[in-house]
Amino acid sequence: MNKKRLLSVLFVSTLAFGSMSAQTSMVAYGEDGKYWTFDINKVEKVTFENKSLVFYTTQRNAIDLTQIQSIKFVDLATAIKPQVSTLGGNLSLLRRGNIVSVKGWDSSKTATVAIYSANGQIVDQRKGWNGADIDLSNLGRGVYILKVNNKTLKLTL
Repeated sequence: MNKKRLLSVLFVSTLAFGSMSAQTSMVAYGEDGKYWTFDINKVEKVTFENKSLVFYTTQRNAIDLTQIQSIKFVDLATAIKPQVSTLGGNLSLLRRGNIVSVKGWDSSKTATVAIYSANGQIVDQRKGWNGADIDLSNLGRGVYILKVNNKTLKLTL
């Protein structure tokens, strides 16, 4: 891959870098399946030094330009296939569109329900939940963890 082509790809990628807030990582792919991953939020600057592309994060990371085949921006690992999970003991999830039902919950009891994103942040929490259906229309596609008191269930949207 010649240097002009790589510079063009990097320039276009840099434009995308500033405008694509959904992407979380920049991956430089090399030969023989080798790759380098950088968290976009931690990249302070990218420069060309000698014959290397240098990413500055908490440290200096130099990659020989001749080793780079492509640079892509990617999201956190997510899935889009709906699934039913039974990780929570006798509880299970049933999803119908944007609505999730927790099967096996005694509706005479109340609980705290929390939904966590794949990176561990709470995206929804309900105290005093009694087993009612949960509307997930405010969540994007991805993998989530639904926690009912001390029971944990995997949810894939």
